[in-house]
Amino acid sequence: MVSELINSYSRQWNQQLVERLFAPKIAELIVNTQLLLEPTNDICIWKGNRNGKCSVKSAYIVDQGLRFDDKDGLWSNIWKSGLLERQKLLLWRIASGALPMTDRLPFLRGSSNELQPCMLCNQDTESVIHLFKNCSVARALWMSSRWDLHCDSITTSNGRDLIKWLCNNGSFPQTKDLLLYTACVNETIWNLRLYGLNVIDMITVMGRVIHRLNEVLNSGASSRCKHMSPKESQTVLMRKIQKMDRAYVDASFNNFFAGIGVVLIETPTLMEPQSCLALHFLQEML
Repeated sequence: MVSELINSYSRQWNQQLVERLFAPKIAELIVNTQLLLEPTNDICIWKGNRNGKCSVKSAYIVDQGLRFDDKDGLWSNIWKSGLLERQKLLLWRIASGALPMTDRLPFLRGSSNELQPCMLCNQDTESVIHLFKNCSVARALWMSSRWDLHCDSITTSNGRDLIKWLCNNGSFPQTKDLLLYTACVNETIWNLRLYGLNVIDMITVMGRVIHRLNEVLNSGASSRCKHMSPKESQTVLMRKIQKMDRAYVDASFNNFFAGIGVVLIETPTLMEPQSCLALHFLQEML
């Protein structure tokens, strides 16, 4: 206990004992620490929590501190973006190395215990860097963007560096649009990997990317429409309904307030995948 290192009468450090128990630099820091004039009981304080109490959560954060370090603002850029929650989570999993890849999980290698090739190109060992950066499918998607991204020329060794480069690259205009495209491309690539398709049709794959872009943009339109007045919402609804094939409507009311939600769905085509417009408005019942 710390009290054993203090002379109870003089309220000074027992310098000889401290120097005998600790290294010289640590001993010097201890004896130079000012003591309280009145004796007090020792208490245990956990420095990993503001209240001084240890918990499973705070212990996990301390142990995994390097993973949660956000000095470069990457996590803030992801969580505060206008992306869908599943896309934010996928970007975080890529940057954190939390995706199940055969280069990290031996039980995914099969009975031969050999590293499995990429399921999309069958050319190299599956890893985060290969799947989202070096794979021929990934390169085609990145290069087909308006930014003409050549990710294969980026020197990165982990998923965090890759996502950081894509999210925080100031050399390209429309950084927010680039982040949106990054999320949609990565989500498309990951879904292709999960389904394990043997034949990849790049026109269909690009259609899936466009579909996800529309999904995010329409969700943003939905969040703006929910603050419209009933008259404004009805105007938008009548203008859009002529272009849509199906409409789903639901309503509820409580405490003299009523809410109605309308989802309009347009039939997808090859060049224009499925898009939907969600309208929400709230009207006081009189």
